Amino acid sequence: MSGHVLLAPDSFGTFLDAVQVAQAWASALSQVQIPVRAHPMADGGEGTLRVWAHHLDTRRHHAAVTDPDGRPLQVPWREGEGVALIESHLAIGPQWSGLSDPRERSTAGLGQLLQAAAQKVAGPILLGLGGSCTLDAGLGLAAGLGLQILDDQGHRLAPTAHSLGAISRLEGTPPLRGHRIQALADVHTALDGAAPLFGPQKGLSAEAIGPLQAGHLHWAGVLNGWRGRHGLPPLPLDLPGGAAAGGLG
Repeated sequence: MSGHVLLAPDSFGTFLDAVQVAQAWASALSQVQIPVRAHPMADGGEGTLRVWAHHLDTRRHHAAVTDPDGRPLQVPWREGEGVALIESHLAIGPQWSGLSDPRERSTAGLGQLLQAAAQKVAGPILLGLGGSCTLDAGLGLAAGLGLQILDDQGHRLAPTAHSLGAISRLEGTPPLRGHRIQALADVHTALDGAAPLFGPQKGLSAEAIGPLQAGHLHWAGVLNGWRGRHGLPPLPLDLPGGAAAGGLG
């Protein structure tokens, strides 16, 4: 009997990435002379950059950013055919955070990573979401992109989920002008589902879920107010995938 096997795995968590899984399966099947085609895949989360590197002709770069706890970190990203390829997990994944309260972690480093890529690549940016340890709904991302997050007294707020409910205004001009950014998410859940879906998973207590959910929606309102002042259309609160990576979508 003859057959042909298509191998298209995702990563096996932190054990093996998708490329390694495909290679291991291909090696085993070759022992019994079954023809195979290896096509490792990713869902935008952990291992996405490795899969891109496997399938595409890309160049590797590094950017100096801050990790979710605010410490210095060097993060890899890739460039291919005028497109920047970024995996959020490598900048804001749980491997970098030692803070027990997920509301203290920030996505600012991811904003810094986007800025670094945009300075080198003029074309689109593909951003893989998923595998984050954060719940700030992109508040830190905005700060990392150079925007100012202010309370009702005009004081700057820390770019973490603890500040969500206190935000009064977002200041600064739209960053990354001229760059098309496409986010890759593995969930269809809208923003209001981020806290109940990912909060417990990332260590949030049950009593903190409601306030965090309200904070996400308040922040979205402030963000849409800023977008309106700059002639940008509002982001719909029911946008599929808005909950991805702790509301980062």
